[in-house]
Amino acid sequence: AGTVVLATWFGWTLSVYGPHGTFLTNSSATDQAPSAVAQLQVMGLNLRDTLVPHFLRTMDFQMLAQSSPAGWWHDWFFQLYQINFFFIFGSLAWIIILVVLAGKWRTSPKKWRTFWLVFIGGNVVLGVAVHGARDVWGLAHICLQPLVLVGLACLAAAWPKLARPWQLLLVTGAAMDFLLGLVLHFGVENNAFDRWLFPERTLWETMASYSSPAQLNFYAKEDNHWRFVGDLVAVRPEFIMVLLALLFLLATARAGRRESRP
Repeated sequence: AGTVVLATWFGWTLSVYGPHGTFLTNSSATDQAPSAVAQLQVMGLNLRDTLVPHFLRTMDFQMLAQSSPAGWWHDWFFQLYQINFFFIFGSLAWIIILVVLAGKWRTSPKKWRTFWLVFIGGNVVLGVAVHGARDVWGLAHICLQPLVLVGLACLAAAWPKLARPWQLLLVTGAAMDFLLGLVLHFGVENNAFDRWLFPERTLWETMASYSSPAQLNFYAKEDNHWRFVGDLVAVRPEFIMVLLALLFLLATARAGRRESRP
């Protein structure tokens, strides 16, 4: 089934762009270092920067430079949640996943331990290695998302067996992620914080206070006359925030009911 789906894509690209355009024009092939030794060095540095969060390394935050405090913190946390291999699971969830894996390690057969060790380690290394260019922020978002889904599924399955302190820690981390990863994200992307705090500003003045990448995205949207769903459906940001909060409370309530079942 997967081959049939992929054949539609590769069949089209081969007919339109040919073999060279299909296989040799992506970043894995075009952004290679001049030598094999240099490419191995790039791979090693990218792996380090994917595993070590940016606040533990010497970083140039010029890309985040802006006069908007909310925009700066949004970009700071976005660059943490999106591309660091541990924080992409959640600010505290990755710790509990390691605890769960450590518990299963002691009770699982050797062949299972070997499989998962090779599977996880191999995915992390190869997922970073296929990106040819150097990226000082990290690359968890490039090829490691399937591994993130596996980790979160493992955490969800282990929830009923977690001790109460671990459950409370996980809920605390989820609340932090909700505020810093969702509320802050939607509030800045929708200019909600600026509209509340600086109602006298125009949209163009607000965008001028954001970082250069954010301004480039905004100008590209305006120059090309693109309209998003949010532009077509007028929904107050307060309603979105309340809806997200209700979804979060519903998820925690359902988790509590499942725990109480025999």
